[in-house]
Amino acid sequence: MMSTVNERMPANELTVGPCVLAFDGCLRSLAVTVLSRDGRMVTRRESAEAGGQAERLMPLIEATLLDAGVAWSEIDRIAVTLGPGGFTSVRVVVAAARALALALAKPAVGMSTLQLLAVSALDDLAATAQRIVVVIPAGKGGVYRQAFDRNGVALGSADVVEAPDLAMIVQPDDVLAGPGVPVVLQACEGRPLLASTTLEALEPSTERLAACGRHLTLGAELRPVYLRAADAKPQSGNGLVRA
Repeated sequence: MMSTVNERMPANELTVGPCVLAFDGCLRSLAVTVLSRDGRMVTRRESAEAGGQAERLMPLIEATLLDAGVAWSEIDRIAVTLGPGGFTSVRVVVAAARALALALAKPAVGMSTLQLLAVSALDDLAATAQRIVVVIPAGKGGVYRQAFDRNGVALGSADVVEAPDLAMIVQPDDVLAGPGVPVVLQACEGRPLLASTTLEALEPSTERLAACGRHLTLGAELRPVYLRAADAKPQSGNGLVRA
């Protein structure tokens, strides 16, 4: 399923600035936003449940650029999510950003999926909320977790925790946000969750990523954020004997 969004951000949030191509595919959907120099945004998003991000990302980028009326040569910088998320998905989007930056001779900037989810949740914060605890499924009953303040600033480093452990330490004024919320709720085993608000339908906003991309520090190398090793392990001891 695909949707298209065309909007101009409020003047107090975005004015004239660099043209940003922003994209994400680390979780359940592929999304691309083009933020033109005059503040106009065009977004295309489609489900990634069936996989195939590597095949579908570039056509989605090209379609979004066409909708925005922006040529490749007009892009000033590229912004991308760095993970965590699906191991292969993270590799695909980061590799695509690196390749485009090289081909276009333009800078690329990145933001962790956890931080982007926190920034994406800012508009939905309850008045009493003090922390946003962002959670993403990590498999095997665990979640990727990181806490942020009301301004989207990280309060500590990201890590992997067992969902039952996280369910025990959530505070009453916390907002629990992200696609890992159902995993934590299931781990409660019938006990009420203390968090004041849960935002389980929240997805990374490439509109927010594009806006942040105008201000992220340039020059840092794009490094995927995995937090956990891949499930697939190289085989040992089964190699063919070579003459």
